Parts: sequence; C-alpha cells; structure tokens
Amino acid sequence: MRSSISTKKQQQSLLEFIEDGRITLIASTTENPYFCVFNAILSRSTVFEFKPVNARDVEGAVLRAVDI
Repeated sequence: MRSSISTKKQQQSLLEFIEDGRITLIASTTENPYFCVFNAILSRSTVFEFKPVNARDVEGAVLRAVDI
C-alpha cells in the first residue's frame, strides 16, 4: 500500500499539528484507512465511508429537494 502520507514517521510528524488544531487533515483514499493510517491519527479523526447510491435513491433525494 502506498499513500501520499506513506510512512509512520511522516504521519507522526503531523500529529502535533492535528492535536493543537494548527492543521485540519482532510483526506480521501481507496485504501482501508484502518490499515494504512497511523492509529494515533485515526483516534483523533472521524472517518466517513461513502457507499455507491443507485439512480432510484438519487431520484428520491432530488424530488424531496424540489418539494422543499
């Protein structure tokens, strides 16, 4: 697995900045973050998993939005 923040040492160097709020890390990956992101960063993060939606679900959401 390779990521733009690839090594544990590189990820650890970000930790101080994440903890004190100097940076907000927003990332996207096709890899499982629980395997490729350092546990200390994961414990200070919220991980969102986006799943595919079908056309019927999108249609329903659009119709509800138009009715508002």
